[in-house]
Amino acid sequence: MHIIAHRGASQGAPENTIAAIRLAWDQAADGVELDLRLTKDGKIVVIHDASTQRTACEDVHIADQDFEQLQKLDAGSWWSDRWKKEKIPSLEETLNFVPKNKHLFLDIKCGEEIAPALKHILEKTSLPRDNVVFVGKDLTIIQALKKSCSLYRVLYSVSHRKNGKRPIWAATIDHWISQAVQAGLDGLGLDARTKIDPYTIKAIKDSRVHLFAWTVDSPKEVQRLQGLDVTSLATNCPGLVKPNRDRAV
Repeated sequence: MHIIAHRGASQGAPENTIAAIRLAWDQAADGVELDLRLTKDGKIVVIHDASTQRTACEDVHIADQDFEQLQKLDAGSWWSDRWKKEKIPSLEETLNFVPKNKHLFLDIKCGEEIAPALKHILEKTSLPRDNVVFVGKDLTIIQALKKSCSLYRVLYSVSHRKNGKRPIWAATIDHWISQAVQAGLDGLGLDARTKIDPYTIKAIKDSRVHLFAWTVDSPKEVQRLQGLDVTSLATNCPGLVKPNRDRAV
């Protein structure tokens, strides 16, 4: 099972920054998961939210701003003064910090208009295509992305909704798998709060699709999911959970 650092090692460094990526390798992660958005001038940047308010302390909307202006923001001080020099990185910059033997999961947070730039950038990288995976929650967008970038794996990210404290399942695992297969996708990115049990794993294996579980920070739960043969798993703290992999049954 591949341990993927969620937004980098985001329990120890500001999310989606070069610092978090570097820390992921220090913590022996097998890969990193990063969020992508497109700027006004067509640059792909690594950030989760549509606005920079939460992680750069100013309310600036990514889609309305040029990359050069975004580079002036401080993307680390919200976390700690130690990281005050961190910037919102471009995808091209982050690729310089991903070794060839590591995995890269790219979570698409904008529309299908990102596809041409994304394809152009990845065609220039030395990362093996098998090590690059796209993830997204909008089925229409990621289906279009799969058509544009057919040589890469694309996963449909799914989760349950909540009504108060009781979860209401948005769909069964069989329905999600069916949607992914019919859309020509390669598997699911499954919220680990959703029920991942032997039936889920059997359904995944029978359909011959990939399963990426997110986001698990409990070593005990990581051990359980490894025992179920989950393909890859996102965590905020790879240094905490990875040593437990070899002890899984």
